[in-house]
Amino acid sequence: MLTIEGPRFSSRAESLMFRQWGADVINMTTVPEVVLAKEAGLCYASIAMATDYDCWKEHEEAVSAILERVFLYLQGEAGEGWRPDPA
Repeated sequence: MLTIEGPRFSSRAESLMFRQWGADVINMTTVPEVVLAKEAGLCYASIAMATDYDCWKEHEEAVSAILERVFLYLQGEAGEGWRPDPA
C-alpha cells in the first residue's frame, strides 16, 4: 500500500510510477489520520472503498461514472442525511 495526500486521483504518469514501485493499493484515507488518532488516545475505525480503478487501464469505465454510482449507492444506504462533498 502506498499513501498519498488526498483527496485527489493520480495522474496516468503517477499511477504507472506507483505500479513500478510495486504498489497494489493507493491510500488517501487511513494515514496520517489513524496515527494521529492513536497518539491522541482516540478509537478510530476506517471504512474505505476503491474509487479509482485505475487511470492506466485505458479500456475501463471513466472514474466519474463509477463515482456517480458509488454516490448513489451511499445515498441510498445512508438516507437523506448524506450528501457528497460538492468540492
